[in-house]
Amino acid sequence: MITHMPGNLIMEAVRRGDGLTYTAQPWVADELQSGQLAALFTEPGFGIFYIQTRPREMRRHVRTFVTWMTSQARA
Repeated sequence: MITHMPGNLIMEAVRRGDGLTYTAQPWVADELQSGQLAALFTEPGFGIFYIQTRPREMRRHVRTFVTWMTSQARA
């Protein structure tokens, strides 16, 4: 059993039917929709990330990071 290998090799193995992996759905959305891949053990809300900051004004670097993360999540 292999438990760690580069992502491109993992996805090649999964696409061949030689294994399974945990990955972000957007990376395999087309393959899931076409039926080429199947999602196992799906749970609503699983894989959602939250940003929590202290209830005071954020430092500039923290605010920049939070703004960037939020924009990435919306993309």
